[in-house]
Amino acid sequence: EMEGRRTFMPGIAKASAFIEGEFKKIGLEIFNNANDYRQDFFVFGSTVKSVNVTIEGKTIADTAVAVFSYTPHIHFTNKDSIEVVSIGAKDNPWQKFSQYYRGKKNRIVLVDTAHYAMMKRIRGIDKIAEQPDSTSIIFIFGVQAASSFDIDVVNNVEKKFLNNVVGVLKGKTRPDEYVIFSGH
Repeated sequence: EMEGRRTFMPGIAKASAFIEGEFKKIGLEIFNNANDYRQDFFVFGSTVKSVNVTIEGKTIADTAVAVFSYTPHIHFTNKDSIEVVSIGAKDNPWQKFSQYYRGKKNRIVLVDTAHYAMMKRIRGIDKIAEQPDSTSIIFIFGVQAASSFDIDVVNNVEKKFLNNVVGVLKGKTRPDEYVIFSGH
């Protein structure tokens, strides 16, 4: 009935309203003199609208590409100053993914076909950030080298609103102590 709580899906609003109602029903106080139990905030979400990748003269299927960027339009060629790195067959793919994903450089990451199973998971990662930067990281699966490339990506970057639900249970014998309950 709640439809889950996946970010930006209709069920998250239902779940939030339900939690607020439960907090009120059990008598939790509102946190920090707020107007209600909701703590509203926003994040930025990015979805790829189009991706065109050519490496060594060959067109790469968009299903073999995962883009992490909050830049509305990206255009990289081998003439640009962009780092090209790889995740080889014997590498720990998630360790390398984390290293490159958290980096602060524009990168093209070539991923060996031995790690093809991780592609769907990487492509399914929500692209949301509180304070996005201009770094673009592009993972390309099944390509061994990229001395000549042309990459063009158009992203839809949106400011999206979310909320936490917060209630407070103050101590009876120690009123300066309290427990904070939160759900989001």
